[in-house]
Amino acid sequence: MAPQTGSTEKKTRPVSAFPQLFTWEEIRIHNGRGQGREQWLVIDRKVYDVSTFAKRHPGGSRVISHYAGQDATKSLLEDFRELRCTIEKMGLLRPNYTFFFLIFLHLLVLDAASWLVVWYFGISLVPFLVGMAFFTIAQVNC
Repeated sequence: MAPQTGSTEKKTRPVSAFPQLFTWEEIRIHNGRGQGREQWLVIDRKVYDVSTFAKRHPGGSRVISHYAGQDATKSLLEDFRELRCTIEKMGLLRPNYTFFFLIFLHLLVLDAASWLVVWYFGISLVPFLVGMAFFTIAQVNC
């Protein structure tokens, strides 16, 4: 790996003990289009600086930059409520008991197989390693 150049320390701003209050005019200035190119986003009356995160946003920088300098609470809540309704209609939040029973049965079979290999073939290197592999797989899946 190549050596790193430059400082590896992250520059952090000191956090004040008291919350800072911003006016809507200050927030509107930080929409990413001005001289500072800073992007502030308001969610639930809290101001977030999303300038560096906007480039890494999973939906693309245009999605989060669209709401820069304004209150995005209503649109985010609507999107998440719609997503929740869709997920509930699809039944993704209901447990599938058959699936969990089969997973449990799978673990019991692997444990029994590890014991049976060692019991039937005796304690030598190959049966021990095979039994240990079965037991390890069962324990990793727990």
